[in-house]
Amino acid sequence: KLGALCMGDARFAKVVGTKYYHVARKKDINGNKRTYRWENTHRMIEQSGVTGIKTGITNSAGPCLATAIDHEESSLVVVLLNCKNMDCRWLETFKLAKWAAKRMKRIKQFC
Repeated sequence: KLGALCMGDARFAKVVGTKYYHVARKKDINGNKRTYRWENTHRMIEQSGVTGIKTGITNSAGPCLATAIDHEESSLVVVLLNCKNMDCRWLETFKLAKWAAKRMKRIKQFC
């Protein structure tokens, strides 16, 4: 729910949907200005229909992935926790997105 809600904010969506994002910092107390470059390690960012979010890994949750996808007239967020390994996240996300879009299409027929 949080990912879907956040994707409604244009600034958030722009940052998490970009492979590289640059942030200019205002001058600090010494008058120095810095630019920071954030890199999104989400491999699917530049693929068709993928609009963003992020990767992650922790000891308790294992390899994780949150992905916003526009697929077959549906916008959805797929979140995977504790994946078997780092690489299976990408394929599993598309499998779940395809399944969810198919279910949503079926549900819309009855609404």
